[in-house]
Amino acid sequence: MKGCLLASLLLTILSACQNSKVESPQTSSAPSATRTWRPLNVVLVTIDTLRADRLGCYGNTNVETPNLDGLAAKGVLFENAVAQTPLTPPSHASMFTGKYPHVHGVRGTGGFILDPQHVTLAEILHEKGWQTAAFVGAPVLKRMFGLNQGFDVYDDRMPEPDPKRSTLENPSLRAGVVVDRAIGWLNKRSVSAPFFLWVHVYDPHAPFEPAPPFDRKYAGRPYDGEVAYTDGELGRLFGVIGKQLPVDRTILLVLSDHGESLGEHGEYSHGVFLYDSTLRIPWLMVAPGLPVGTRVRNQARTIDLLPTVLSLVDGEIPAASQGVNLLPTIQDQPVETTLSYGETLYPKTNMGWAELRSMRTPEWKYIRAPRPELYDLQSDPQERTNVIQKHPQEARQLESELATLTATGPGKPPEQVGLKAMSSEIERQLRSLGYATGGGAAKLELTGEGADPKDRVHILELIDEANTRLKAIPAASMRAWP
Repeated sequence: MKGCLLASLLLTILSACQNSKVESPQTSSAPSATRTWRPLNVVLVTIDTLRADRLGCYGNTNVETPNLDGLAAKGVLFENAVAQTPLTPPSHASMFTGKYPHVHGVRGTGGFILDPQHVTLAEILHEKGWQTAAFVGAPVLKRMFGLNQGFDVYDDRMPEPDPKRSTLENPSLRAGVVVDRAIGWLNKRSVSAPFFLWVHVYDPHAPFEPAPPFDRKYAGRPYDGEVAYTDGELGRLFGVIGKQLPVDRTILLVLSDHGESLGEHGEYSHGVFLYDSTLRIPWLMVAPGLPVGTRVRNQARTIDLLPTVLSLVDGEIPAASQGVNLLPTIQDQPVETTLSYGETLYPKTNMGWAELRSMRTPEWKYIRAPRPELYDLQSDPQERTNVIQKHPQEARQLESELATLTATGPGKPPEQVGLKAMSSEIERQLRSLGYATGGGAAKLELTGEGADPKDRVHILELIDEANTRLKAIPAASMRAWP
């Protein structure tokens, strides 16, 4: 009798722990056989190349973003969210695996494929009975790169190039098309099971060509026009979600994969540098049980997405995840997100310059480069003044953390990285998006040596100018070239 009573008591305690809406990763390790997952719908929207400072909820008064601002008012906004890399495929791989790029192996755009050994959020939810569907807006996320793992539906259909326009014309989809496809799936889906829906919109990625009337309303500010257009299209998606899905059974998350430099630090797009102009991102979240209109100052990282979503559905967090559950931060409880690793191999793979790595805390940003950098983010959030000479101890500490995490640095053997060969069609599409790539399989040696990207900003200016002019040339004229 005592044994039965004890067993009943233990089951009651276990059930209470499982039904808690906010739990730390340490309490998320119960065996799956005894865990009851909450059957909540999960909608994840990722907006490509969106800077946090372009949204009204992040303080901007010059761009109209009522739908995203309204979402922030209904839930949680992370004020200090950052990506692990300023490139789309590796950033999404970090979201879906909870791992840093040097661990999941997707280190850039083109030539890197997510290995099936890295379990994704979609795979985890699919195994537990969730319907899964994805609608993506750019060829950099085509299924050949591995992010389709775990999805029943993975819509990566891209438009055919317009023969009347430049061969460098962007073969991506407008946000309106992606939203239409996602809404179509929502209208036809089975209602017998919860679902995980990922919607990726490529606007406001370059080239900045906002659709009417945003092209006129934001004349001279095409990037802002793209942001406003994207907000409007997402408003349609939010409207359908609000009408079809019970608020007490739906999780809605919106975040960006990275930002855009827009000329800051001599960079006109993204991928070369690791400054906050491209690493700081917006992150909004609405879910049952979360407080309304809450702003969280704790640093949040893209690797924290997977464990946070799994915690919201009372699921197990994989032991391999390097991210943590962010829900305690909403209740002002500390979590271990003090350090955020960043990297970009783009200077090495595309220009033959030195690759860059960084370590960020809420107070400091350290960048390992041929000429290393340290920035005081509290007094210098635009990272204009390198203070490494004034604060050598802080720099040494962050370099030590960086070396420990990545097993790279002075005195360590070079890191070997392999790139996969791509089809000529995929290579053409990537080039049309502005990503130069060698295409063929290759081996890279990451030594941290070579030209410092910040000493080559004049070349970045020339590249931007050349790309702008080439995209304005009609395709027929280009075909006439010898």
